[in-house]
Amino acid sequence: LLLVYLRGWRHRGLTAWLGLPDARRLIPLVPLALIWTILGGAAVYGLAWLVNTWLWQPMGFEEESQDIVRALSESPSPLVRGLLVVAACLVAPEVEETLFRGFLYPTLRQFTDAPFAALFTAVLFGAVHGSLTALVPLTLLGIILVLAYEWSRGLALPIAIHALFNLVTSASL
Repeated sequence: LLLVYLRGWRHRGLTAWLGLPDARRLIPLVPLALIWTILGGAAVYGLAWLVNTWLWQPMGFEEESQDIVRALSESPSPLVRGLLVVAACLVAPEVEETLFRGFLYPTLRQFTDAPFAALFTAVLFGAVHGSLTALVPLTLLGIILVLAYEWSRGLALPIAIHALFNLVTSASL
């Protein structure tokens, strides 16, 4: 129904509604996404190491993996591993960025101030991944993705960063 409404009555496609660029604008996005991913990924992985070393390990917590990460690293089937990588690197970034940066953040920003909306959606983003030990680093990733959303004025850059981040994580398993 939303697509019919956007296409028919509002004369907008889903890509315009989500802030995604047309194909001609995707090529220049690649170097930007790589730069954001390298810098942001270094910050996220560095923070993960610090939090695990200085907080979780002294408290006796073991580093826990998300279910999809555990399934990817433990699956003996190349087909299952391939499908999990596709889900983690293509499907999850589209769905999560559409929900968190495309809907929740702009909605909260209308009713609160931008820093609160950014922090709230970033913490929620970290929490839904279901790993207590990854909550702080994934919250930082959520903040980076909000900054990318605001900087680029759309979802294409956050989706690309999220996809690359998940690809690096998947490749490291």
